Amino acid sequence: VLTHMDKLSAPQLADLPNTVRTLKMRVKQLFPKLSFKILPLSCVTLAGVNEFVETLEDVIVNQRYVGEKLPQSYLMLQQLIEEEKVKYYPPVLSLDQYAKLGRTCAIDDAEELFRASSLLSNFGVLLHFTEDPILRKVVILDPQWLSDLLSTLVTTKHNFVSGGILSHTSLKHIWTPPNYPVSLHPYLLWLLQRFEIAYDLTDVVLGSRRSKRYRPTSLRYESTFGNFPFDVDVVSA
Repeated sequence: VLTHMDKLSAPQLADLPNTVRTLKMRVKQLFPKLSFKILPLSCVTLAGVNEFVETLEDVIVNQRYVGEKLPQSYLMLQQLIEEEKVKYYPPVLSLDQYAKLGRTCAIDDAEELFRASSLLSNFGVLLHFTEDPILRKVVILDPQWLSDLLSTLVTTKHNFVSGGILSHTSLKHIWTPPNYPVSLHPYLLWLLQRFEIAYDLTDVVLGSRRSKRYRPTSLRYESTFGNFPFDVDVVSA
C-alpha cells in the first residue's frame, strides 16, 4: 500500500500509473514467486481507499476456509498450542511432536493435520510451512519468534552484514543459543532462502577470501534438537 498520495504534485500524480508499473516490475524481479498488488491511496482525501477495501475483501472471501465450519478438533488443537508454546523455548516442535499434539485432539491423519496447520497459520496461531518437504519438519508455535529472528538480520546492532552480504560463518554470532540453537540453523537458512529473504551467493569472492556457501539440497546434515533427530540438507560452513 502506497500511502500519502495527497503529497504528490500534479505532474507526479499524472505519472502515478507509470510509477506503479515500474515498481511492479522491480518487485517482480526481486520476488518472482510473490503474488502482490500495489495500491496507492491517501488517508487525507480518501482517494484509493475504496479500491483498497474492495481488494482486501476480495482476498478474504477467496480464502479456501471462508464459509466452512471449523471442526472442534481444530479448536482443541489451537487451545493446546496456546498452552504448550509457553513450555518450549525456542517455541519450536518437530513434526513428530506436533503430530502427538494432533492425536491428542483426535487428528490422526497427516493430511488432516496439515489442513489444520494451514488454517491455524492463517489465523496467526502458529507457523507450519506444509508445502515444503524440509520446512514441514518443523512447527513454530509462536510466530513472533520468527519475526524476532528476522530482526536479528535487519538491524544496526551488529556489523556482520556488509553491503547487503552476510557470511555464513557469521550466523553463529547472530543466532545464538538458547534463542536460536545451532541445530535449527539449517532450517532457518532454508526458510530465508525459500521465501527469498536471503539468497545463496555460491562461490562469490569477497576481497581476498572466498565466501562460505550454503546450499540446502547438497549434503545430509544431522543433529539433535531435544529428543528428536533434525534432518535437513545443507552444506556446512
